[in-house]
Amino acid sequence: DNTQKKTVTLTVTPVGAGTVTGGGQYDSGASVNIGATAASGYHFVKWNDNSTSANRTLNVLDSDIDLQAIFEADTPDEENPGGDDEGGMANY
Repeated sequence: DNTQKKTVTLTVTPVGAGTVTGGGQYDSGASVNIGATAASGYHFVKWNDNSTSANRTLNVLDSDIDLQAIFEADTPDEENPGGDDEGGMANY
C-alpha cells in the first residue's frame, strides 16, 4: 500500500486559551474526530475555516490539514466596574 500519511495540525489561538485533540498522522481518506476545549476564563469561538462546532469530524483527503481553534477571553464583571448601565454614551 503506497498511501502517504497526511498530517493534521491543530493549534490554539491565543496560546494557552484551550486545548485541541485529534492532530496527528492519518491515511488519506480517513475520518478524524477533532475537538477544542476552552481553558478556564476562555470560550471557544470557531475554527479558522469558520466552523463553529468545537467537536467535529474531518475527512482527510489529498493534502495536509492545518486548523486553528480560536478562543476569546471571557469578560468578567471586574473588567467593567460600571456594569452595562453606562451603555457607552459618554461621547457626545
